[in-house]
Amino acid sequence: MHRRRFLTLASGALAGVGGCTSQDTRPVDTTSEPTEADNGVIDELAGNDSGSESDDESPDIVVNSHELVTTDDTYRQSAAVLALMKNVGPVASGGIRVTARFFDEDDNPLDVATEYLIGLNPGETWKAYIPYYDDGVNVASHELEAAFQVEPLPRVPEGIELLDTQLDAQGVEAELDGSVRNVGEESFDYLKAEAKFYADETTVLTSNYASTTNLESESEWPFTVTYLPYADEWASPITDYELHVVDSPY
Repeated sequence: MHRRRFLTLASGALAGVGGCTSQDTRPVDTTSEPTEADNGVIDELAGNDSGSESDDESPDIVVNSHELVTTDDTYRQSAAVLALMKNVGPVASGGIRVTARFFDEDDNPLDVATEYLIGLNPGETWKAYIPYYDDGVNVASHELEAAFQVEPLPRVPEGIELLDTQLDAQGVEAELDGSVRNVGEESFDYLKAEAKFYADETTVLTSNYASTTNLESESEWPFTVTYLPYADEWASPITDYELHVVDSPY
């Protein structure tokens, strides 16, 4: 069995989380030696606290587990990393970016995949699914990197009024329909409606967004944010959502 490897992003490489370089961005420590169950699946990573004892008013994202999973499909084998990341801090976090690097049995790099979440509230867990996009028959091991922004996204920017939202969940797929109005005097060059989708009260599966440009004063924007699961191992019926409206693509 090939050793699973774990890597934390160096602090100098973290500026790309959410595309914003001006915010406080912190690494998530995934370097601690994991404990493994009898079947080789990682149960828990100890000592991966990304904050400090004096950081009482900041979010703190930890990785509880991550594992490489493979599934035989009709024409090929799929591979992905399943990771559980939790906010154990007292306040909400900003955007979280997690990257999986995939390797063959000789430790040669195969590909890199990244997933992003708009943030976690205190006590919430992100059940992240990071897929390998090619045939996974040669994938033998992985590395995980993660980082998060400290400041959470605003819920609605000044000058924007949220008119309505409605979640339509059908099985493991969902759509969030809503609309906003520009009640300010100036137009908005860019708006993004970004929704976080929940499997239960504290388990988040993903976030997705819809966007528009040049929303004039007193104009309305109807939007639809969709949720489509990558694979059955990750899919769960959607029970709730959290919506943020952001006036920047970053």
